Amino acid sequence: MKKRALIICVLVLFVFITFLNFSSAQNENPGDVAGVIANQFNISKDELPTDSEKLRQEYLKLEWTKIISKNKVLGPIYNFFSKIPNVVYMAILAHPFEISLKFFLILIIWVWLSLRSAKTLQSLGLIKGWKALISGIVFGSIIAQLRIIKIVATFVLDLIFSPENWWLRIIIIVVSLGIFAIAHVLSKMLEKYFKKRKEEKTKSELEQKLKETKGLTEGIKEAEKPT
Repeated sequence: MKKRALIICVLVLFVFITFLNFSSAQNENPGDVAGVIANQFNISKDELPTDSEKLRQEYLKLEWTKIISKNKVLGPIYNFFSKIPNVVYMAILAHPFEISLKFFLILIIWVWLSLRSAKTLQSLGLIKGWKALISGIVFGSIIAQLRIIKIVATFVLDLIFSPENWWLRIIIIVVSLGIFAIAHVLSKMLEKYFKKRKEEKTKSELEQKLKETKGLTEGIKEAEKPT
C-alpha cells in the first residue's frame, strides 16, 4: 500500500513539474514554444501542431513517452507494444499507439465494450467461451471503426480539460456518469434475467425428463404385474 501511494505521489509530482516546464517555456518564448519543444526532443518543428492546446498535448505525450521508455519496469512493456505495427492498433482501435490520455481512454472504452458484449452474448446462450469473447472483440472493433469510441473519448477529454464553460462541463460529466451507471446496471439486470430464464428452461426440461422416466418406469411395472 505504501509503495502504491509513493508511486502515485511521484506520478502526480511529475505531471505538476511537466506543466511547470511547459508553462515556463511559454513565458520565456511565447512565439516559439514549438521551437523549444523541437530542440528538447530532437524533432522537426514542422511536425508539431500550431494550436496551443494541441501543442500542450503533444508536449505531454513526448514527455511521458520519454520517461516511460527509460523506466526499468514500464520501459520493456512500452517497447513491446511500440513494436507492434500501427496497422494492428488501427484495425482494432482505429487509433495509433501512443502515450496519451486519448489512446488510454479509447483503450479502456474498447475493453469495457468488448467484455460487456461478450458477457451479454453468453447470457443470451447464443455463444459461449472464447467464441463469445472473439465476438465481443469484433463488435468493439466495429464500433471503434465507426469512430464512435474516438468521438466519445475526445468529447470526454475536451470536457475535462477545456477551460471554457466549466459549469456546463461538470453537469455533462455527472449526467454522462449517470447514464454510464444506468447502462451498466441494465446490462447486469439483463444478464441475470437471461441467466435465470436459461436456468428455468433447463429445470423445466429436467423435470419433463424425470416425468417421462417415471412414467416409463410405472409402465414397465404395470406390464410386469401378473395378469
